[in-house]
This record gives sequence, C-alpha cells and structure tokens, in this order.
Amino acid sequence: MSELGQLLKSLRGKRSLRQVAELTGLSHSYISDIEKGFRRGTHTPLKASPQTLKRLAKAYDYSYDELMKKAGYIEEHSIYSPIYRTLLSEVKEEFDNDPETIHFIESYLKAPKEKKKQVQEFLQSILKDSD
Repeated sequence: MSELGQLLKSLRGKRSLRQVAELTGLSHSYISDIEKGFRRGTHTPLKASPQTLKRLAKAYDYSYDELMKKAGYIEEHSIYSPIYRTLLSEVKEEFDNDPETIHFIESYLKAPKEKKKQVQEFLQSILKDSD
C-alpha cells in the first residue's frame, strides 16, 4: 500500500467504502483501488486524479494540498504551495492582472533551477547595463 493509500485508509477510519462513495460520488471499488494503489482487475499502478483527490479531501475534511503532495503531484515548495500562491496573488495585484506578466511569473516559478538561474543572470545583466 502506498503512503497515499495508507493516509486515505486512516482518514476513512471506521467509515465503510460505500459511505465514502456516497460522500464523494466515486465508486466504492475505485476508492478501494486508490487505497491499495493499483487496479484490482489489471494490477497496474493507479494514481488518483487531482479532481478525485479534491473530492476525497472534502469528504475527509483534510488538506487538498497534502493529498496532492502524497500523490506526487506537487512538491513541498511548488507553485501550488501556499507561499507561492501568496506571492502570485501579490504579483497579480502589483501588475494589475497583466496576463503576459502573470504568465511569465508562473512559468518562472515552474521552471527547473537551471532555467531560473539563466533568467536571473539575464536580468542581472540588463540591470547592470541600465546603471
């Protein structure tokens, strides 16, 4: 059982799979498969979708971000973490929701470290030239 599966099973507690199915709109067999981490019929790995995790988070009154982390969709310091969401909302306000600027900032935050370093070096060279 995966770390996510163990967490979901513990969050379910004494509730039956059918009770959770009613709360989420998911089938009880699908919830069971998610907890086990694989599809019963094929024994292939199963990764719950973000939408499924959102339903489970709501039913269990548990953090959606934490379920997304356990499922491997986001890292601790990803663009979806609270600190980055706060930063992005401040950027949107600062730049009057300019779509091009916001797209640039979002792309930068999602970029690998190597690409971020290249952008930083480029911006530093521009700032030096303007002094």
